Amino acid sequence: MNVLLIYPEFPDTFWSLKHALRFIHKRAIMPPLGLLTVAAMLPRQWNKRLADLKNKSTGYWAFDQRVVGLDDFRSASAGERPTDYGANVAGLKAPDRYTFQITLTAP
Repeated sequence: MNVLLIYPEFPDTFWSLKHALRFIHKRAIMPPLGLLTVAAMLPRQWNKRLADLKNKSTGYWAFDQRVVGLDDFRSASAGERPTDYGANVAGLKAPDRYTFQITLTAP
């Protein structure tokens, strides 16, 4: 089974607080960790895609340079070869069925 995890673009509204981000020098109020949580809950045998450059994901900016090893995985997916979705990403681990650990590059 193949699963493509996409973080949608939301319209600019007053409640999105996007206008306030420039004052706190951030690109988002908080990253879309819901997709990583969903990915961790899916069966391990399924192919999950999020950081694949071939998908042209517009939501990757929230993870860019924030998760250990994820940028290396993303750049490896840029070539003509098929992406290896079984490759380990150092900062993403599922030690057991109920735990998903994310190692950030900085606090």
